[in-house]
Amino acid sequence: MSTMCLMGFDALTPKFNEICARLHAMHFDRFDYAAFKVMTLFEDQGARCAVNNRALTSHVHATVLSSWTAYRCVANAHEHPMYEAYSELKILARQAAHLLSKYSTVGMEENLLKEMLAREDLLQYPQ
Repeated sequence: MSTMCLMGFDALTPKFNEICARLHAMHFDRFDYAAFKVMTLFEDQGARCAVNNRALTSHVHATVLSSWTAYRCVANAHEHPMYEAYSELKILARQAAHLLSKYSTVGMEENLLKEMLAREDLLQYPQ
């Protein structure tokens, strides 16, 4: 599952599995999942993001964050270990997206060709 979540980049798998194990140990449930999903969708990313209604986006994010902190009975969400794991998952997602972008612009064909040329058994033709 982790390979699929990370768009096939196995190098990120150990960190992903470690974060998932921590979330599981903290009894991460479907309500946490829903809150994190909505907060991610309505996250204001500043100037990098073209949002039509920034005020509404910020309001929805703040409302869901407030509801989640009430659900988890914590005073400050940013200090909760589960929120820290959520932040780490966002960083991991950005790393996977960066790798995907890098490999799609460099050209997978070029890397595939290099791999094929490096394997001598593929170059041996029957006579």
